[in-house]
Amino acid sequence: MNPNTTFRTKASFCHVEKDYLLLTKDDIIQNSNKKDDNNRIVRILMIYSVLSIYLL
Repeated sequence: MNPNTTFRTKASFCHVEKDYLLLTKDDIIQNSNKKDDNNRIVRILMIYSVLSIYLL
């Protein structure tokens, strides 16, 4: 398999890159900002942490 392959799924396109998979609605790969995803996860974890400390 090529290191960069694109194929159609039911609702989107799957781009198989060398070190990750990327699902897009259209066939265009835009610059995805992975830092935003990381910040979102950290923010959710912090909210749950504050809520759990408050409830204790």
